[in-house]
Amino acid sequence: MLDLRFVAPNADIVVGDVLITSGMDGVYPAGLAVAKVVKVEHSSAGAFGGVVCQPLAGVDRHRQLLILMAMPELPPRPPAESTKEIKRSALTRMTPIKEATAPPAPPAPAAPAKEGTR
Repeated sequence: MLDLRFVAPNADIVVGDVLITSGMDGVYPAGLAVAKVVKVEHSSAGAFGGVVCQPLAGVDRHRQLLILMAMPELPPRPPAESTKEIKRSALTRMTPIKEATAPPAPPAPAAPAKEGTR
C-alpha cells in the first residue's frame, strides 16, 4: 500500500478515486494511472489528513525494476512571460458589427408532375 501524507483536510479525495500523473515534472507523461484510493483518513487533531492507496501497476508481480538514480536531462524551462501594463488610451476602439442582411432564400423545389390516367 502507498501512503499519501500531508493531504489538506478539505481535499476532494474519496475512496475509489484513481490517482494519475500530472506530467508537470516532465519525467512522466500526464494521465498515467498510478494508484486507487482505498482509505481516506481525516485527522481532527492535525492540520493534515492521510490517504491510503493501492498501486495499480502490480508491483508484486514483476521480477525486474528500473531505478532512476538521477533526474534525466530536461530542457530548461522557458522564461516567464513579462506582462507590461497597457494604457487604456492605447487600446483600439471596438466598434459593433453591423447586422448582416440575410441571404436570399433558395427557390422552393418544384412539385413532381402527376402521371395522367390512360
